[in-house]
Amino acid sequence: MNNFLGAKLKTILEERKMSINEFAEKSDMSIEQLTDIINDKVVPSLTVTSHICDVLGIREGTLLDGTESTPVSIVRNNEQIDCKNSYTTSNRIHTKNLSYKGLTTKTNRSMDPYLIVVSDEPITMKALVSHEGEEFIYVLEGEIEFYYGDKMEVLKTGDTVYFDSIIPHCMKALTKGGSKVLSAHYRL
Repeated sequence: MNNFLGAKLKTILEERKMSINEFAEKSDMSIEQLTDIINDKVVPSLTVTSHICDVLGIREGTLLDGTESTPVSIVRNNEQIDCKNSYTTSNRIHTKNLSYKGLTTKTNRSMDPYLIVVSDEPITMKALVSHEGEEFIYVLEGEIEFYYGDKMEVLKTGDTVYFDSIIPHCMKALTKGGSKVLSAHYRL
């Protein structure tokens, strides 16, 4: 696993002359959570990464990029960035039913693509998340329940959905053992 997100966050905080305590207060995260992320003890979930980026006013890719910017980014299967749901901020409750891989290392990009494995574990409406931008999901394998606001749609292999991601949303696999989706986040 590529662990450089913590170093990037630390550098950004230092450049802004912001202490971990100040950022913890501003982001509504604990000092312990931030210290674990900065020290690369954990890789934050996409929801937490998105929240950190929202507070800092940067793209998710800024924290997930590990290489210099090039016009083309080729990421081999064994180089994909493993992300896990590791923390919940008090104002952003989410489930641990997703595991995902970052699919690019290109810097200065407008889109953040992910391969997501959605488990069939039960979820509650508290699992709904929202973040700035737009999102595209393509179901690669299996079936999922896609929740968007107060609506639910069943999506099957080959189905897609494109939506404003500021509206609370989440997904759950209907396929025993989980489903796979390709997701791309575009931050406005």
